Amino acid sequence: MAEDFGEKLTALRVDGGASANDFMLQFQSDILNIPITRPANVESTSIGAALAAGVHLGLFDKAAIFSADFKQEETVFEPSMADDVRRAKYDKWLDAITRSFAWAD
Repeated sequence: MAEDFGEKLTALRVDGGASANDFMLQFQSDILNIPITRPANVESTSIGAALAAGVHLGLFDKAAIFSADFKQEETVFEPSMADDVRRAKYDKWLDAITRSFAWAD
């Protein structure tokens, strides 16, 4: 990700159905070695789209939506994996990916 983005990631915010999986988010936090934040409502993308449409139509006030009162509770997953364990798991993943290239033949 950092190579694609051009900078080192320092945090990640997630939502959507898969983000309800605590194990997955903790593992991602550990492997990426960055905190991952999940809102209480994991469908916040669809809510954001609806609110943006409502603001455009004049149904909602933009200032109210972005106020501190509107902020949702969040869960933060902090990295807790030792560097040597992280490296070993990442190396095994790279090996598995490399071996899977032969499946395309």
